[in-house]
Amino acid sequence: MASINLDKIPVQKMKGISAKRAEALATVGINSIQDLLEFAPRRHLDRSMFLAINKLEENSEATVVGDIIEKKKVMRGKRRLIVSIHDGKGILDGVWFNQVEIFDKIFEKRQTVAFSGKVTRFKNWQMVHPDFDIIGDNRDKLHTGQIIPVYPGTEALRKAGLNSYSFRRIISDALNEHERNISEILPSALIKKYKLLRRTLAFRQMHFPESSEMLKQVFRRFKYEELFFLE
Repeated sequence: MASINLDKIPVQKMKGISAKRAEALATVGINSIQDLLEFAPRRHLDRSMFLAINKLEENSEATVVGDIIEKKKVMRGKRRLIVSIHDGKGILDGVWFNQVEIFDKIFEKRQTVAFSGKVTRFKNWQMVHPDFDIIGDNRDKLHTGQIIPVYPGTEALRKAGLNSYSFRRIISDALNEHERNISEILPSALIKKYKLLRRTLAFRQMHFPESSEMLKQVFRRFKYEELFFLE
């Protein structure tokens, strides 16, 4: 059976990609299924490195993950949004004083999120304007792994409902449907000589790594690929 060229399959052929989403994806260079698979995470969140809320120390920098249990806008005094998360060990509040209406639309109860920033104490532990990543829903196995991919975001992607949560779902579907059509572009002799990952496995592990060690092998494979074609 002839292999399918994933560069020739429009991304809109994927389930969940409407015309609006395809237009937003095009703004970041994603036009085909191949482009989608090559859309690398900007970072990976390793859950083994998260700090439990009951282990936090005041004025320290930390990353915590938990489920949103409450979201409220405080209109008296200095206007602010408070998003409270619980990790089974304690409660932490993310607090936003600026762009309250925008952040109010981003967060929803029962979402699983990661907050990163300086820890202070005011009733509960809190972080003011923390960096954040929406991980998704803890009931969905795509979002509960030890190492979770976080994808680049833009205003156009956000308006189309494309965040890390939706990218994980769409890319998982793309891999399940098209993995067999990923073409190997390095000579087998070089792959064997330098003990590189096969390209199919490298894409799978880039998006859904089994371990930190496997992620290192992914970067090694693609770095070698880049150098190979520069030569």
